[in-house]
Amino acid sequence: AGLLLADRYQLTECRGRGAMGVVYHAEDRELRRSVAVKILDARLFRDEQAEQRFQREAEALATLQHSNIVSVFDRGRTPEGIHFLVMELLEGVTLAGLIERVSGGEEPLQAVAEAMGEPTSEAHWPRLCAHWGLDLALGLQAAHERDLVHRDVKPSNVFLAKPGRPVLLDFGIAARVSDERLTATQTTLGTPWYMPPEQVGAGNLLAAAPALDIYGIGATLYHLLAGRPPYEGDAAAVLAALSTHSLL
Repeated sequence: AGLLLADRYQLTECRGRGAMGVVYHAEDRELRRSVAVKILDARLFRDEQAEQRFQREAEALATLQHSNIVSVFDRGRTPEGIHFLVMELLEGVTLAGLIERVSGGEEPLQAVAEAMGEPTSEAHWPRLCAHWGLDLALGLQAAHERDLVHRDVKPSNVFLAKPGRPVLLDFGIAARVSDERLTATQTTLGTPWYMPPEQVGAGNLLAAAPALDIYGIGATLYHLLAGRPPYEGDAAAVLAALSTHSLL
């Protein structure tokens, strides 16, 4: 907090941490607006090829305008080597946070109302989840039409923005995570819980195909409705179950 990036973005407070980096609330001094700035993990940029890939994907994401995909405004690299993305600032809760509240005993629709600050107009929880699934599918369709694949659709990467708009986060960034980090522990990406079995069976954990995102939506909706992901256990156990297509 307090760092000024590109003589323009003043970081104010940390909003969250994840496998890809740290997100800060920031002020855009040039346009005089609040934004979110993600400081990306330096380990994502191990060589010049990774640097070029980041530049290309950030530019592609900036052209992808959809209400259910977080908007990317800018990207940059400081002289010290800090890579960052500037995105729209969202207020609300991730679906992972919502699931945590429900797991703690809150009634689902009440948890949504408290997170959004107002009651939801939908009185049927499964139908509300279906609406979210449709919105996310439309966002992913727009991305797939541009040959962009998310590859890591899961509750923690879906933000429910006030007053109830589901928005996909970390779009395209997950593609640069190595096999080792994908499978290491449930404290990294958590991908195995929402990973299709064929992705493990193929032996290629970074394969990019729209089918990966379709499965991710299904697994996310399953977790919302069933109260648990399709496969349970630690990362190693889930990967083993996926490889044999057996539910734990």
